[in-house]
Parts: sequence; structure tokens; C-alpha cells
Amino acid sequence: ATSTLDYAWEMGAAYVPPAFPPHFDGHLAPLRGDDDPLIIAHTPTNPAICHTTEFMHEARAVGAVVRFGHQKPHAEIIALKRTCNAAFDHLRGSFSVNTLEATALGLVPLVGLRPEYRDLMCSQGFTPPPFPALHTLEGLREWLGRLADDPKLTRDLQIAARLWQHHFYTDARPAIEAFYRGLVDRSRS
Repeated sequence: ATSTLDYAWEMGAAYVPPAFPPHFDGHLAPLRGDDDPLIIAHTPTNPAICHTTEFMHEARAVGAVVRFGHQKPHAEIIALKRTCNAAFDHLRGSFSVNTLEATALGLVPLVGLRPEYRDLMCSQGFTPPPFPALHTLEGLREWLGRLADDPKLTRDLQIAARLWQHHFYTDARPAIEAFYRGLVDRSRS
């Protein structure tokens, strides 16, 4: 079993999401206002593998404000994310806990999610994620431009992300229970 879609796909393992959703006591990021710039959090654990240089270039090209956090205490990272409208994770093909935190806070998640990983997730009964379809740097560029130019689209996706996060963990409960029930059943055999 694995808690990431890429490992589940590549290894033929059971997809068992992180068992505990991030809870932030209702302190969500603000919805983007009509006259507000697009503010994007980027909080990579390892910038070298998270397309940080490319993202920074593209975000600045569309006039977005980037709030970068690296090697800081978790509470500071969450506080930084709460000041944003969106969050960029990476373009590696599967979302991480970073993306899940972003959705829980009501940020538009910008993450590369390969179609086969999305399909795997949906085939296991999970609500399809409302993430923008980013597979390449060109896709990231396109979505950054769309979001920068459209505060209403940003707000709509912020709301959709938060609702999806709730459904994701609601959907995850049966998958987690079924996985562990299967382990218990096999151990009794």
C-alpha cells in the first residue's frame, strides 16, 4: 500500500491516502478579490526537484505575487499559505501532502497530475479533483495566465478545492477501511 498515486500506479499497490486530513480550525485563506493580485504559495521541501526556477519565472511573467517558504517550521508554512489564493506544488505527476494542505486551506492547487494517476484515483471511487490540468510547463504557463487574469475563476477554484478536500477524505474512509479489513481477513486465513 502507498499514500501516493504515483507509487500506487507504478507498483500496482493499493492507494491508501493519508489517514488524517489536515485540520485548520476553519482558518481558511481568503478568497481572491476582484482587484487583488494572484498570490501563490510555493513551499517545496526540495526546490531542486519541484520546478521552482521554472515556476518563479512563469509566475512573475504573468504578474503573480509568489510567497516562497522553504526550511521553515510547519506552522510558518501554514501561516504563509493562509495569505495566498493558490499554491504551486510541482509538475512531477502526482500531488503530495503539500497539495492536500493547500486544498484544505482553500487555495487553488497547481500541481502536475498525470491523467493515468487521476484515472486510478477515480477508478477507486474518489471524487475527481478540480485541479487545473497541468502536465507540462506550457500547461502551467497557460493556467497561471488564466488565473492571473480572472479573479472570479480563482475564487471558484478556491471554493471547489476546499469542497474537494472534504470529499477526498470522505471518499478515503471506505478505501482505508477496506484495505485494513483485507489485511485482517488475510491474516485470519
